[in-house]
Amino acid sequence: SSPLRYATGFNVIRALDSHHLDQSGFRFAKEGRAPLSPNVPAQLIDPSHSPDGNWLGYEHVDGDTRQHIFFNQGRKRAVVHTMFSQHHQNGQRWIGMGLDHHQGWVDGYAQGAFDTASSSFWGFAGIRQHYQTMTLAAEAMLGQTRLNPKTHSLITSGQYQYNALRLGAAFHLGKRTELHLDLFLPPAVQSGHIDFKLPSQINLGTGETFFENVHADLDLRHRERRGDMLMHYSWSDHTMLYAGISYRMNDGHRKGQSAELMMLGINKTF
Repeated sequence: SSPLRYATGFNVIRALDSHHLDQSGFRFAKEGRAPLSPNVPAQLIDPSHSPDGNWLGYEHVDGDTRQHIFFNQGRKRAVVHTMFSQHHQNGQRWIGMGLDHHQGWVDGYAQGAFDTASSSFWGFAGIRQHYQTMTLAAEAMLGQTRLNPKTHSLITSGQYQYNALRLGAAFHLGKRTELHLDLFLPPAVQSGHIDFKLPSQINLGTGETFFENVHADLDLRHRERRGDMLMHYSWSDHTMLYAGISYRMNDGHRKGQSAELMMLGINKTF
């Protein structure tokens, strides 16, 4: 579990070879989300919560289809994503995969007796469909992580599976106003195990330590659930105002913990 975290920052995305983001070209994002095309509304593409380093990607546009590949080499994490998306007049569909190597596990950090690295592989897919006054979206992610223990770690092996799910709806209330509703299950461990070697005896004569093998199953019983309601208002072609509320049940995957958030913001495009 982890406490509720608030963050502020900025995300810069641009095409390096063209002024038009719907054309093929390189893309860059600083300390934020991977540089997806603005026409792909994917949110579930990466299980990590911690931005680490800058992103560089390439997007190839061929009619109604797009192929994406993007990389991140951070201080403690190296990751690569690939994605294929298809666009039509009334919506988008996308499918992709990612893999990483992380100097930690479960999006955290440990050292000493519990020091280990991890490697993960995941797949994701989604669809968004436009109607006359409403847009519906659904996306999901499935993944698996394997632990790669260090020689001095008490962890001998381990792996776990995780998933995430998002359902969303946007209602178009006139030309300038939209109401967004989201139900979200954030990435969370669903099953798995970790094996340890724990000290059990010490020979006082020789100082030799004897270890006992311990097996621990992972079973997340109290998963976090989120509900968001957000109002968007287009002040002008380059300025958007938004306000909303969010409710989190079992916040941080902790039983009985809840959180309520209020959001106010302005998005200015230059």
